[in-house]
Amino acid sequence: RSPARVSHHGPDSRESVETLRYCFVARLTSGHCAFRIATAKAESSLRICPIETYMYEPLRLVSSNPSAVPAVILRDGDRGSDLEFHIYESPDTVVSIYVELIIGESAQEEIKAGARGAAGTNRDVAVWYILEADQSCGRHAVPIRGAKNSEDDKSGQQACSSTGRLPLVDVIPDIGTLDVEAQATLTHQTLLLSKKVFVSSQFQAVLPPNHRLALLVDPSRTTVLGYCLFMLCISQGWEDFVMEIIELGISHDYRGRRSPHLDPY
Repeated sequence: RSPARVSHHGPDSRESVETLRYCFVARLTSGHCAFRIATAKAESSLRICPIETYMYEPLRLVSSNPSAVPAVILRDGDRGSDLEFHIYESPDTVVSIYVELIIGESAQEEIKAGARGAAGTNRDVAVWYILEADQSCGRHAVPIRGAKNSEDDKSGQQACSSTGRLPLVDVIPDIGTLDVEAQATLTHQTLLLSKKVFVSSQFQAVLPPNHRLALLVDPSRTTVLGYCLFMLCISQGWEDFVMEIIELGISHDYRGRRSPHLDPY
C-alpha cells in the first residue's frame, strides 16, 4: 500500500518531522515467514532489520506489538546485518505487516528528548504485524511460503532454511521445574551430550546438591541442544547470588554461528 504520511513537530523542533507507515498484506501458507525490508529506489537505499540483541532467534514479531522486536535503519555505508524478522502463525493465516519510519534531520534527537517514536516506541523505526480477524481480506493478500515449521522435526537437526540460519530453539532455565519423566529423559540426553563435548565431563545423571541445570532445547522441549550446569552461590562482598558455571556444553551443530541463539539468558 502507499505510505500514510503525517508531519509533526517535536519539542523545540525548528523543522517538520515526517512519519511514514507502510502496510503489506500477506497470506502465510505455511504459517511462517522470515524477512528484512529494503527500499527499491537506488538513490535512497536503506534497509530495515532487527537489532542484534540477547533475544533468542528467530526474532519473533508479536501481533499488534511494535516493541516486540527492536528495529534499526541501515543506510549506505552502514554495517550490514543478516538478522531477520519472523512471524509464526497457523497455516493460511492472513496478516498485515507494518513498518513505520520517522524521518527528518532532527528525528532521532527529538525522540531522545522525549518525542513519540515510531508506532509509540522509543525508536525511529518499528516493524510489527496484525493478525487479520476478517480472513476474507486474504483474497488481496500475497501468498508467502516460509520454511517448514521446525516443530515438525523432533530431532532438532533439520536442515537450515535458504538463509542458512539455525531453526527456532527454546530455553529451560531450570530442569527442576519439569515433571519427573521429562527430567529423566532430558537428563539422559544431557549426559550423552556431555560425553561428546568433554573428554572428562563433570556431569552426572543425578545432580549434586545445590547444582542446577539449564538447557537449550528444540521448540517441542524434547531434544537437548546444549546445557549449562551451574550453582548459585553467595559470595563475600556481593549483595546478590553469583552464578558459578560448572560445565557448559553445546551440540556441535549449534556452535560457531553468529547468532543470538546461544547468547546468555
